[in-house]
Parts: sequence; structure tokens; C-alpha cells
Amino acid sequence: PHFIGNLSNLRVLDLGDMDLLVVDDFTWFSDLLSLTYLDLSRVSIVKAPNFDKVLLYMIPSLLELRLSGCDLSNSHFYRTHLDPNLTLSIIQKLDLSSNSFQGEFPLFLQNLTSLHVLDLSTNELNSSVPVMKKFVDLNLALNNFKAIQDTRVWRLCRLKSLDLSFNSMKGGFMGP
Repeated sequence: PHFIGNLSNLRVLDLGDMDLLVVDDFTWFSDLLSLTYLDLSRVSIVKAPNFDKVLLYMIPSLLELRLSGCDLSNSHFYRTHLDPNLTLSIIQKLDLSSNSFQGEFPLFLQNLTSLHVLDLSTNELNSSVPVMKKFVDLNLALNNFKAIQDTRVWRLCRLKSLDLSFNSMKGGFMGP
């Protein structure tokens, strides 16, 4: 319901696991300037125009965003670039698990400079893990990684948790 946009002091909005919920317009989100937590897991959002821009730019206070099982893919974010005229959110935790990301690591994630916790489990990723020293918790379980050939991944000095379970990896791991 669009009237939720009138709740300008709202800090937490959890609409997750509402399988029949469809968001067709995100403009009402732009007034939720105090929102720090947003869960839209398993909500249909991909048909809303510019949902990527709204979620990444128009809620500057957003610290945690959950978009698990929203049928998202790399193509939904292909035009998401840093726009110097817009305020980038300060998202620290992002859940993109159980979506349809394939192949390359989503490039738009490099724009989220405050991101520390990322869950990309249960997707179809198979490229190398990008070197992003800011991660503390990185979940890449249930993807199609065969190996980590770039040893730079071990130089992620802040990393405390790395989950690569249930991939197609063979052989051992060697540090730098």
C-alpha cells in the first residue's frame, strides 16, 4: 500500500515472505528517509521501473536490504552506475541470495562503498571473486564456482567469514 510512504519516521519495514505481494511503483519509498532496514524477500519487484535506483539512491539512511528470492539477475542492474548527482545509500548488509545472478559477479556492488556483509548464495555465479577489502562476511555458497584461482582473494584482510560450501570446487586452498 502506497500510504506507507507517508510514515516518514519509519525505521524498519519488513514485507518479506509475502509471495503474492507485487511492488509496481517505488516512488513512494523516496519519502522513507529514516528507513534503516528493508526486507522485500520473495516480493515481486522486478517490474517496477527503476527499482535499482530507488533502492540504492533514494533511501540514504538504509543500512540493511534483503532482496532474497526476488528473481533478480545481472540484467536488472546493468545500468546501475554511480551518479554523482545522487546520494548513494550507506547499505552495510545486502542479501541477494536465491536469485538468478549468473556468470560474472554483479558489478554494481562496487558502487556500494559501505557494504560489509553480502549474501549471494544460491545463485549461478561462476566468475572469480572480486577483491573487495571491505567485506567482513561473504556468502557465496550454492553457486557454480569451480576454483578460486586468484590468490588475491586471501588478502581480504577484514574478512571474518567466507562461505563457499556446495560449489564445484576441487583441490586444496593455498594462501598468498
